[in-house]
Amino acid sequence: MPVTHRRPPAPLVHLPTGSGWLAVVAAAALLVVLAVLLPPSPPTLGAVSFENTGDQAVVLGVRAVDEGATLALGQVPARGGATFHQVLDLGDELMVVLRYGGVSAGEVRVRRDELVDGWRIPEAISAHFTAR
Repeated sequence: MPVTHRRPPAPLVHLPTGSGWLAVVAAAALLVVLAVLLPPSPPTLGAVSFENTGDQAVVLGVRAVDEGATLALGQVPARGGATFHQVLDLGDELMVVLRYGGVSAGEVRVRRDELVDGWRIPEAISAHFTAR
């Protein structure tokens, strides 16, 4: 009886050969270099909480004391509170920028730890805009 030889099945995965391995190693080395050279993520405060005792919603932002650019946080409802997560750490003190109904209500200098512990919007500010 004759013997038949069958060709073995093709491998399921084709591994790089020769210069293919070189390309894989070069790509991995490039990724390691980029990971080392890229700056780390900026520090954050985690969560900051605000309480609004006024009769109108207030829109908040924060900025560094010596910078002009404001990081918008969001709205705190009337007679309510809000917590914002992953807020950039802009220094030991920050300027809280307040707006009521699209009108600037000014800025208040606040210590970082006050924001993290929970900060109440000053009643004088909300009373001024309630009276309008």
